[in-house]
Amino acid sequence: MVVSSLSASVATPVARSTTLRTMLTSTAMKWAVGPFTLFIAENFILSENRTAIIQFLDKDANDRTEGTDGVLHREGTKRSELSASPTVGDDRYHVLYGACSTAACASILYGYRYKVRNAAPHFPPGSLIGGPRGIALSFLLQTSGLILLSQTLPKLQIPVVFRSGEEPVAGP
Repeated sequence: MVVSSLSASVATPVARSTTLRTMLTSTAMKWAVGPFTLFIAENFILSENRTAIIQFLDKDANDRTEGTDGVLHREGTKRSELSASPTVGDDRYHVLYGACSTAACASILYGYRYKVRNAAPHFPPGSLIGGPRGIALSFLLQTSGLILLSQTLPKLQIPVVFRSGEEPVAGP
């Protein structure tokens, strides 16, 4: 009753900071933001450092020896053939990238399923969510999103013509 009667003009900066502090320290908020941050950071770090990681994993694969050079390694290839193959580091990079992405997505799923889904929403007093202002804001945001989406679609033209990279050659 008391919380619902607060408006933007009545809420003091202390009340807003307490609400913000409560919102940021809640378990639901940590599980809502944390895994997405982990996913974005993982994609950024692994994508930006791709060549260095591939070189490191390829060097790691070539440094391991288990006997003489004539010993067969990895699906019947000899060690000398394996070191010449450029796909060892790339294959291991994709395995590493897939494992990190799977772990990040699993943490997003866990957080949503068990921590965030049944948590109460935390809206600061005087926010634009709900009521006629919220409906107007959602309408404006939806409209602007659809306008931006329409700019990315290909041009509609009739008749549809498919052209290859080469121009047709005129006859004799």
